[in-house]
Amino acid sequence: MSKGFQLATLAGALSLAMSGSVLAIDFDYGGWTATNGDIDETTGGMCQSGLANPLYTCSVVASGKGFKQINVTEVGDASSGVSYIMTIVTDQNAGGATGASADALGFADVSFVKMKLTLGGTPDATLSGITAKQVIRDGTGTGKPFESTTNINTGWANTAGSNIVVSQNLSDDGGTPGFAGDNFISNFTYSGDNDVDTGVSTGFEMSIDQSAGLASGQTITDGNGNTVTDPSINDIQVFALREKKGSKLTAAKVGSPIDLDGTGPQPGVTWAANEDIKAIWIGQEINLGTSADVNQGSLGSSFGYVSFQNVDAETTTSAFGFSETNSSSAWVWDDAFYVGTETTPPGIAP
Repeated sequence: MSKGFQLATLAGALSLAMSGSVLAIDFDYGGWTATNGDIDETTGGMCQSGLANPLYTCSVVASGKGFKQINVTEVGDASSGVSYIMTIVTDQNAGGATGASADALGFADVSFVKMKLTLGGTPDATLSGITAKQVIRDGTGTGKPFESTTNINTGWANTAGSNIVVSQNLSDDGGTPGFAGDNFISNFTYSGDNDVDTGVSTGFEMSIDQSAGLASGQTITDGNGNTVTDPSINDIQVFALREKKGSKLTAAKVGSPIDLDGTGPQPGVTWAANEDIKAIWIGQEINLGTSADVNQGSLGSSFGYVSFQNVDAETTTSAFGFSETNSSSAWVWDDAFYVGTETTPPGIAP
């Protein structure tokens, strides 16, 4: 199954109609295993067998190589007529002869749709929507691992918070000691909120990070007495973008605007909660050697650029400079754009 088709499998679900509801149960997209494409849902997750007090009853609706549909009903809720069709799609030979768990497969697409039969057996057409998770992996560990994860909740599955989450990560770390320090890393994440009742988008948060590193060529002697490239002395370029809008921007910045140039026509950038703000940061460090005659900044080997923009207010401020010493403002990275414990853009510390 091609990666383009795999991505389209879940992307098509976004076109489903949205209707307001609240996600009632905790859906588990994993726990199952596959052997030569045969899916076994009883090894774990919602349909795990052998439990003293199972939360769900499961019955197979249809199955084939790399495909299975299961009717899942919450224990004690059978009288309501509500059940969920769990659809699992993976590669036709997934797991090979030895078998593998869902979280170790190269491709897995799991979705739940809600069903409710009224008196007389007529389907309730108002319960449109889906909750789904798709994972695509290519390679693990060193080398060129790629992973793409997409989660969506629409219609009856729409909840308060992020209902569309997309994450893609590619890391090429050189793979062999001879290329230590050569690397390319690209990360993309998107998290979108929707109104619980209407399904209308209320905000999103997006981040893009890319870094390319090239070993300097300087060598060291490793613990085994071998001469190898020093992976700690790199040339590197880094790009980072952050954008927050609407419900994802909960804190305002007023009173102390970000004013990077101090002389431009704009009075700096501030924002109120729920506005749309964007930041871009670019940095480069190139090691030209340690000679006293080498001026790193004047040769353009090291530079930094940063810009902040309030998209709604149409205000922008930016700064560019060579070397960290000559342009400290070019390393500003406001608190609103921190990720976790991150206090500077990834890749280059100011």
